[in-house]
Amino acid sequence: MQKNNLSYLAGLIAADGHISKDNGIEIYIKDKKFVKLINKKIKKISKKPIKIYNGKGCKKLIFFDNSIIKQLITKYNLTKGKKCNKLIFPNKINKIEKINFIRGFVDGDGSIYIDKRKRYNKIYFYPRIEIASQSKNFLKSISNFLNTLGITCGKITKKTRCFRFRIYSKNVILFLNKIGFNHPKKILSYPIPPGVEAAVQLDETPGILPEATAE
Repeated sequence: MQKNNLSYLAGLIAADGHISKDNGIEIYIKDKKFVKLINKKIKKISKKPIKIYNGKGCKKLIFFDNSIIKQLITKYNLTKGKKCNKLIFPNKINKIEKINFIRGFVDGDGSIYIDKRKRYNKIYFYPRIEIASQSKNFLKSISNFLNTLGITCGKITKKTRCFRFRIYSKNVILFLNKIGFNHPKKILSYPIPPGVEAAVQLDETPGILPEATAE
């Protein structure tokens, strides 16, 4: 359980935190319920005091634990200072640790939403997951691992300030079952509303709504 919490927090730090040059582990969170959840997770892996500060539109959680920092750097490939495009996926950790790492990362830099489209005078709802990062190679490693779980990902494309890929159709359901979210607001993004299950089935029908499976 401790390894799972550490892997999850490493993923979250890769998305919405960093290791400061003075050896502080910092995580930035907007949602109050999520702050409480992460506070509990940190306490499960470290006995060091956690300080919470008010930031611009968010809360900053910070704690100092050299043994945790050592693991974040050697095991999870995190570095001190700004991450930018320096992220490297931790390929040497085991499968369960990778799943928890990705869950932490998408709680920070992932999103789930419903794409509402009108086709043939009917309204269809399509579930979508988007994962973003400034590091294209990091995203490619995540996509490759998700493929080993049977989750097909869309192409990696360039946005203004980062790269991203999306997950469509039945693969959204697979992602929720095999990876999932812990973030309260992202958990509340599903159960998926009425109409989506039908749309998911249509995605699998050749010649019908091909948009759903294309990037």
